[in-house]
Amino acid sequence: SNGEGFLALPSKGAGWRERYKQWHTIGSLTWSHCQLAASSAQPSARFQHCAVAVSANCAYVYGGRDAHSETLDELWMLCCDSAATGTATWELVAQTSEQTPTARFETTLSPVSLSVVIFGGMADRVFFSSSSYLDEVLSLNVRMSQWTLHECVES
Repeated sequence: SNGEGFLALPSKGAGWRERYKQWHTIGSLTWSHCQLAASSAQPSARFQHCAVAVSANCAYVYGGRDAHSETLDELWMLCCDSAATGTATWELVAQTSEQTPTARFETTLSPVSLSVVIFGGMADRVFFSSSSYLDEVLSLNVRMSQWTLHECVES
């Protein structure tokens, strides 16, 4: 790291261990422990979901599969108020638009400005079936909790 939280290119004379350390250094991150608030709801156990941090205190978790391998379409927000109370709360986000993502797993969720973008993933349990791969691109306006479906245009 160059001391400002940015990755610096490894020096040419560095050995593989030093290059690995340099490429895998993000900067000075501070981890905070937040206790889940007693009154907080929380998502069911899941795997193959996606998550993205949208601020220093909040992150979204979408989709995945539950313990019975059922595909999920829930959007959860986790916020940790480490400075004030040290507590974390989960909130099931009410999706207020007609267009919402198809239930999916093995997908991506990425922050873009004041939105998060979801792309791809799989829709059912039949692996390697062309019908199970998704090519939808949707963005969520995080302030309004509204999804927008984007048209993909081939160039």
